[in-house]
Amino acid sequence: MTIEPAIFSPDNDGFEDVLTVAYRFEQAGFVGSMSVFDIAGRLVTRVTRDGLIAGEQQIPVVGREWAAGVYHYRLRALDPNSGAELASASGRMLRLR
Repeated sequence: MTIEPAIFSPDNDGFEDVLTVAYRFEQAGFVGSMSVFDIAGRLVTRVTRDGLIAGEQQIPVVGREWAAGVYHYRLRALDPNSGAELASASGRMLRLR
């Protein structure tokens, strides 16, 4: 999983306005979600919610309404039948004004 740019500034100036989370799952048929949390651990947004995740994917994150600061994200892959977590990845990003 990659995240680019790690520092983003969604101020509509055409430079680093959108953060992109790219990932690849080899097997098809998983469902997944990506959640973003503030530094205190409060849920800020769910960028995807139980959508199918397979192959190479990119999730754009805009975050215009977020305050400047550090945010944590978590991407989870779940078995659609049992709901068991099969894989997860997490990281952090910095939103500038």
